[in-house]
Amino acid sequence: GAGCFVYRTVEDLDAIRAYAGANGRRVGAVVGGGLLGLEAANALLSLGLETHVVEFFPRLMPVQVDDGGGAVLRRRIEKLGVVVHTGSATGEIVLDHHGRVKAMRFAVRDPDAPAVPDLATDLVVFSAGVRPRDDLARGAGLAVGERGGVVVDEACRTSDPAIFAIGECAVAAGRVWGLVSPGYQMARVVADRILGGDATFAGADMSTKLKLMGVEVASFGDAFGAT
Repeated sequence: GAGCFVYRTVEDLDAIRAYAGANGRRVGAVVGGGLLGLEAANALLSLGLETHVVEFFPRLMPVQVDDGGGAVLRRRIEKLGVVVHTGSATGEIVLDHHGRVKAMRFAVRDPDAPAVPDLATDLVVFSAGVRPRDDLARGAGLAVGERGGVVVDEACRTSDPAIFAIGECAVAAGRVWGLVSPGYQMARVVADRILGGDATFAGADMSTKLKLMGVEVASFGDAFGAT
């Protein structure tokens, strides 16, 4: 429906700005409370919209911070004026009779819990992670991962030695890397290999920066105490 957007390119931002500015749009919701979702929320705030963030996990930025860090971050984000809904799954986008977004309906995960009322919103921005686009590889008969993505070796070479894959479509070192820096690193490996070198990709720096006015987030070491 009209009023549903992703947050990936400058063109996406232009479309969001144009829609938010038309016909008195007042409320915006972001699906995804990770790094990019919070930046999208900041963008909606800057457009003068009442802004909501809906995150499936029980905390914001679940990939980078633990429960304590998530609680501190939530307080800071709420001080900026964003309404945060954690532990909430988006079930359905409700459209009006013109086919435009009018509300978000939450998925019911516990049948015994009280019903959660719809969130009235004029537009929805989806920022819920990446999923590999591997259609081309499947059509070519290349090996793909169990959860999608073109499987590559340490040289970023697919199951066909004449074909390389890099970036978010590739499963490299056992995972999909949803950041730009690992993609650049893979590109350097492939360039070196094409020139006859022996560079390898064994993993990448996953450090990221939250670009919100006045909110700085750092996560380093074993952030979840898993080892």
